[in-house]
Amino acid sequence: MLSDNAKELVSILHNFKKLGCRHQKETTQTETFIMMMISRHEEENKIIKVSDIAHHLNNTMPAISRMLKQLEQKNYIVRTTDANDRRSVIIKLTEEGRKVVASQTEMLDQLTNRVVERFGSDDLEELIELIKKMQTIIQEEMSRDGI
Repeated sequence: MLSDNAKELVSILHNFKKLGCRHQKETTQTETFIMMMISRHEEENKIIKVSDIAHHLNNTMPAISRMLKQLEQKNYIVRTTDANDRRSVIIKLTEEGRKVVASQTEMLDQLTNRVVERFGSDDLEELIELIKKMQTIIQEEMSRDGI
């Protein structure tokens, strides 16, 4: 049984996840994350493959392939076979995909800057340290449980 504080923490974290979905119009939160991941790789002149995304999101290749198919149908990405390894698929953003990423990035940057400004630097630094501490504890507990 969860304590009242634990229930409130779970509720708050769940609400954060719901907030992330509210601003999205063109894509789901996961699709946006995937597109931003592709964009970062392109900015660094690196290629990204389906297996890279699946590994990073801790998801299956078929699940990622379904999401990529939806992004491809929206004309946000293109998938091509890797010339060096015909079993691998390379993913790139289309011009339309780059526009969506730029728009989402700008919107998230503006929102983040407003939140940071309202929060104040002292409170924000304290929050960051507390979140880092929570992350460490979660990692230790999951490791202990073999998760």
